[in-house]
Amino acid sequence: MDPSGLLSILAEHNTSKLLNITPKQIDDLVSTITGRITLGGVSIQRLIAWKSLYPEVEDTHRYRYEYDSRTCQVVIKCIAEPISSALGSFFIAKVEAVLRSHLGNKTFESVVQLAARKTTFTGFSGVYHPVTQKVPDAFYRVVGDAMPTVVCSTGWVDNITDLYNDSKVWLLGTGSQTTAVIVLVLHEKKIRGPVPCNYEAPDSPDERQLLMGISHQTLYHNLAADILDLHHRGELSEPLLGKFQASVHIMRRNAAGNDVDEAYGATVFPVLAAHDPQFFSLTLGDLLGQRVFQLKNYNAGEKIQFPLAILRNVITQQLQQQAKLRSYSRAISIMKSMGFWKDRHTVVPQGIKRKWLYS
Repeated sequence: MDPSGLLSILAEHNTSKLLNITPKQIDDLVSTITGRITLGGVSIQRLIAWKSLYPEVEDTHRYRYEYDSRTCQVVIKCIAEPISSALGSFFIAKVEAVLRSHLGNKTFESVVQLAARKTTFTGFSGVYHPVTQKVPDAFYRVVGDAMPTVVCSTGWVDNITDLYNDSKVWLLGTGSQTTAVIVLVLHEKKIRGPVPCNYEAPDSPDERQLLMGISHQTLYHNLAADILDLHHRGELSEPLLGKFQASVHIMRRNAAGNDVDEAYGATVFPVLAAHDPQFFSLTLGDLLGQRVFQLKNYNAGEKIQFPLAILRNVITQQLQQQAKLRSYSRAISIMKSMGFWKDRHTVVPQGIKRKWLYS
């Protein structure tokens, strides 16, 4: 589904069309897909021209975009699936608990900024052009500093090169303010091939019965609940979730300061590998930067441990939410394929425009 035509532009790899991509096209698209859209080969001059033509892209709250001047990539961040928030939620909860205990509430509030998503950072230095900008999944920043000391980033194994390049921007382009980038790499293996678009003749009798009962009177949220129930019972031709794997990595600057190295790596899901460490560590110096030397009685080398078992539990919880989200998407797709769903725009109270409403 490509209501804006943007995906067809990306498929053609025709970056000369960047100036023709309007904020409205992006807004239409991010309402219907999850994850990220990557557009490569975008020169600094073309990006500046696009931003001049459409200055509203800087003010929207519907999506955020990133730009890496070294790789010449624009990344548009769309709706985030629940699994994408697992690392950030885990990191923020742990750091806040530990630092409040160490520093006390008053000092913590005056020193610390913890945040997840939708914060755009600019002003990167070194080999990065000033138009470079990044939107971390979560971060820790000392109040008064321009850049975070620690950044969290989540992505899929197919985009592992992008995740590596993201780490380089933070670790090489912030004047050493960013000390570590924590990366959660996800992989999902489909258990079955895609469900046929006409949804005919599924293997499960219960699934067949559910599909045969769909009509103009069917409410999509009821259908989604039935689909989710079949998923939990293992009765779907294509489960809502495939087999997930996740690993966590910590990237740091190398000794020469001109590249990044993986300082830590471990499997965290579906099971913790017995030979891997059961936690990763950051120091107070990693988190507080130079500010740690201004606080009395604090050792910059003191370690804070992040247990992988807790991160695994958070991932498990977020996958439950992910299955629920996908059940709604599956319900809408089925109803569209059967002709029981009409695409339209409806203005509801407060002038909010909603799309793809059931009719």
